[in-house]
Amino acid sequence: IGTVQCKHTSDAAKALRSSDLNAEVDHVRDLVANGQADTYIFMTNMSVDAGVAVELRARLRALGVRKPHILGRQ
Repeated sequence: IGTVQCKHTSDAAKALRSSDLNAEVDHVRDLVANGQADTYIFMTNMSVDAGVAVELRARLRALGVRKPHILGRQ
């Protein structure tokens, strides 16, 4: 069972930062606790640098997500 989180912006030049996940941390914890986030897909229309994607996947794993995915506009 998984969850898809979409975060979009009207600024086409914006890049995703690892801090953009901060607002979702409690929500992710609740989803994991309720068995709803074995897979967690974070989708955005922002660009995503490889280093940021690696950091976000590690943070999601630390929250209990087994299969985290970060998808940017690329």
